[in-house]
Amino acid sequence: MKRTLTRRQVLLSMAGLSGMALISACVAPPAGGSAAPASGGAASQAPSTEGVTLRIFFGANPEEAKTRQTIFDKFTQQNPNIQITTEIPTQNTTQALLVEVAGGAPPDVVMAWELQYPILAEKGVYMDLGPVISADSAYQDKVLPDFYKSHIDMYTWNGKLYVLPEQNASVVLYYNKDMFDDAGVTYPPSDWSDKSWTWDKFLDTAHKLTKKNGNDITQFGYTEAWWPPLSAVIFSYNNGGNWFDRYKDPTKVTVTDPLVVQAFQWYADLWNKEEVATNPEQWKVQAGDQMFATKKAAMTLVGHWFYPEFSKTDYALNMDIGVFPIGPGGATPKTDLGGTGMAIVNATKHPDEAWKFLSFECGPEGQKVIATSGLFAPTLQSVAKSPDFLGSHKALGHPEVFNSAMENAISFPIGPAWDAMADPFGRELDALWNGKATAEEALGKAEPEMQKALDEAHSGS
Repeated sequence: MKRTLTRRQVLLSMAGLSGMALISACVAPPAGGSAAPASGGAASQAPSTEGVTLRIFFGANPEEAKTRQTIFDKFTQQNPNIQITTEIPTQNTTQALLVEVAGGAPPDVVMAWELQYPILAEKGVYMDLGPVISADSAYQDKVLPDFYKSHIDMYTWNGKLYVLPEQNASVVLYYNKDMFDDAGVTYPPSDWSDKSWTWDKFLDTAHKLTKKNGNDITQFGYTEAWWPPLSAVIFSYNNGGNWFDRYKDPTKVTVTDPLVVQAFQWYADLWNKEEVATNPEQWKVQAGDQMFATKKAAMTLVGHWFYPEFSKTDYALNMDIGVFPIGPGGATPKTDLGGTGMAIVNATKHPDEAWKFLSFECGPEGQKVIATSGLFAPTLQSVAKSPDFLGSHKALGHPEVFNSAMENAISFPIGPAWDAMADPFGRELDALWNGKATAEEALGKAEPEMQKALDEAHSGS
């Protein structure tokens, strides 16, 4: 079955997508004019009294598409003069969107990813939501303050809010409780302020959870289930490392920070040296999420988006989620600030109807559908902390870890250079994952290439 596009596949596709920067650099404004918003913005056109069809563009697997359809159906029931058609690209979503914008026939509303939205915002693809929200006093006064502030800040570029947060996709540590019980080891903590869960304890636990039959490992303590470079970044956050000088529009790449290097080496050593985790050859045989789901690995790092898969009755997983271990340079557990959101395309012919939909999906009603589905982690605090969300996670003992992560999250580098930087970042690290280079060597090669891409983005070349 096709896996989610909202996070894992998008990151994987950007890492090896050399043509992405080319398309981003040469996307043309919509036919008939510039990519700038029409004078007056969304409020400049009166709402249509006749039927309007909105085209909504998003990445999704079948489960996500089903949940979104529930939102669409509820919206159209309340707004019968607005119909919705959907478009789910089969390849890289940002690339597909840029092609449509260049062709002059973009959708009205689009799904946005935190690492990629700035380049689209700078090219005028997205509408500035500030004036639209200001004109909607109810939304501005009651809904906007209810979002996690970190997510609103994440989607604010050059002082303008371009995207409304829709789901929190920060990663956590999933673990198999039965395997922990069988090994007689303590579960990982669920408190982000807990300082007792260290790298040493994690490694000792992983060894106890790893089982062998002769030379063959039949059960792994840990498996990679995301994108190794970013998984390693999470561990570097937990070691006090900084891989950029700042995380909003960074100017300097610092992946050779000793604390980052230490974390990347420690992570690669889990399979190359300690043999407690699946290695690159095994990733090709069975994806890490399936290793965890089929009870071949006791722990994995991934976000809420895999909860629906892991909680399927076919697997009968007795699982829970916890926080990450702290490295020698760390203070308290940390995770990434991740998520997706929804934006209005500047070239839409139906700005008022587009806002009506956006405020519904990224409002209490749409977020409640998201919460009760168990598919996404909501970004409205009142919904995320409600029984609608917490009560929909029967397979977990501590679903609140998804919410408390927001107070312990560090952003990835938000800026227009990510696509260009991700290619050398992923490519140079292959040697580390395969045991053919040290972290110092691999990151030493990646840093200047990433810095060049960052400098070119800042210079506009």
